[in-house]
Amino acid sequence: MGNNNSWYANVQIFEQDLLVKNGVVIAKLAILRGGLYSDNPTEIMNNVVKKYVGNTPICQFVNIKLNDPWTRVIIYGINELKYYDFDNYKLLMTRIAKLDKINKSSR
Repeated sequence: MGNNNSWYANVQIFEQDLLVKNGVVIAKLAILRGGLYSDNPTEIMNNVVKKYVGNTPICQFVNIKLNDPWTRVIIYGINELKYYDFDNYKLLMTRIAKLDKINKSSR
């Protein structure tokens, strides 16, 4: 790969701040995808993650079946988030329904 940075030219990113205090991002979610046309997408994505996070401690999630080397999900500041007791699946669906209603009303 040398000095040629074209290996990450086709990488896409989605970022979402999860927690901001006094204008400082405390926790963030990032989804990186790339290496689609590469012979070695794992190597490309390892380098992309390394470039993106630097020395920041992160949690990285991969597909449970390990059959998607093109996508990486990264969260930093995961311990700073406010957590709730997981009551049951209905709790999750209730929150999703509320968010859906909010999103529809803001259009």
